[in-house]
Amino acid sequence: MSEPPQKPEWSAQKVVDGNTAQETLTTCAIMDYLKTYTSVWWKVRLERRFNVAYLHVFFPITRASGYYFYSYDSTEVFDPISPDPNNLIYHHDPDSGCPTSIKNITVNRLAQEIVLINKRPRDYSSRCAGDDLTKTTVEICEVKVMGCNEDRYSSNVCRSLCNTKCKDRHCDAFNGSCKYGCADSNALTIDCIEMVNFE
Repeated sequence: MSEPPQKPEWSAQKVVDGNTAQETLTTCAIMDYLKTYTSVWWKVRLERRFNVAYLHVFFPITRASGYYFYSYDSTEVFDPISPDPNNLIYHHDPDSGCPTSIKNITVNRLAQEIVLINKRPRDYSSRCAGDDLTKTTVEICEVKVMGCNEDRYSSNVCRSLCNTKCKDRHCDAFNGSCKYGCADSNALTIDCIEMVNFE
């Protein structure tokens, strides 16, 4: 986390310990909420790059309004001050009301880092009752990163291999399409069918 926890037992590691209980705060990461922060973050770096399909996120309470989730590939650098908008996978709109305590977020991209950012810019507004308009914190119980090895796809236990026609054998996490391009630079279609010359 960008700042220390309120108590030592509320450390950043609690978010990836496999415990989704939201009622007992001892299973959550909670930043020192007595201090004033206008921008905070939490992140996890996976052991290697995966073809991430989606996230299951468990929050204890609703002070996470306005939060952002980003995903980063192994070659990209996370910048907490000005994160790359191309890496954005979800933003909770605080003007839509309070967020749910459990959120499923579609990712569908290669990733090695998952980052939560919560900030209060000067023009921040919210329709979530009790939301603090000037400061924020990290309060999150669990993030489950669901997906396959980087060359596999499907919700059926990741048994399907990405097609060799796909660039670097990387593909859509759900349907196996070559979303990152084709191995053959002469392929003309999204299905990576090579052009045939007739004479």
